Amino acid sequence: MATLTPGDRLWLIESLTDLIERRGASTFLEARLLEPTPACFPDRWTADAAAVRTLARRLLAHAGLDLDAEVELFDDGPDEQPEGFGTGQTSHHAGTAAWFAGIDRGVCLFGAEIGKLRDGIGIVGAMAHEIAHAYRRFHRLEVRDRDEEERLTDLTTIYLGTGILTTNASYRYRASSSFERGGERSMYSHQRIGYLGPAAMSYLLAMQVVARGADVPEQKRVARLLETNQAGAFRATCASIERPSLAPLLGGTPLPPMMVTPAPSARDRARAAVRIALWAIALLVLATIGALALDALVG
Repeated sequence: MATLTPGDRLWLIESLTDLIERRGASTFLEARLLEPTPACFPDRWTADAAAVRTLARRLLAHAGLDLDAEVELFDDGPDEQPEGFGTGQTSHHAGTAAWFAGIDRGVCLFGAEIGKLRDGIGIVGAMAHEIAHAYRRFHRLEVRDRDEEERLTDLTTIYLGTGILTTNASYRYRASSSFERGGERSMYSHQRIGYLGPAAMSYLLAMQVVARGADVPEQKRVARLLETNQAGAFRATCASIERPSLAPLLGGTPLPPMMVTPAPSARDRARAAVRIALWAIALLVLATIGALALDALVG
């Protein structure tokens, strides 16, 4: 993962300061940080237009936008969109899973690519980015330069509290292996969504979490929700930030009090120990099955 230059960090800090100055510090400090869990997204994912619309409405409400949503699905980007869909400039870039096509009489118009709807995690991150586009359009925050606007839209997802989702979507690495006749087969994939990149998104998310007063246990909890590379960058940034240095971001709003995470009870500790033991047993069983399968193939 590429590291940030001093110039990169300066741009991120200045851009975030400008957004907070224009829209206030309360959302940055107080909006619920949405997590990739059923508690935040309880709706069943059916990989169709209705599911994307439900997701869009949930994210619009989270962003404080009293707007409805309309979703059109396409096979390969908006070149196939029907006449009349969308008003004004859209946010679509080639290869994206979703895009924002404007606001028409209180309805946000979105497009989504059919072939990418089975990736529920990816579409959630993509739609969080598109809702940030809608937020910037609604509040007249957009800039003329398209590439800069895309980067600012990623930054706005942090401000709105959807930064865990978009930080995860910025880079995902998956690896798997299977045993087939003739030996082991390994597979891996790299997926990227967004424009700032994982280092910048992790840096912004860490600034937000530290500014909110998260103590070390809470920082570790958030890190566990992140992809491996982003979690490492997030933890490193949290450890390096001196919280008082973030005060100028807030435009005069005082930093909130530090959080104090309650110590786990004896019951919670016992449950955690049981879970660890069960995981250890499961891993041992899987390792044994794998070894037996390999012996059978070799034999």
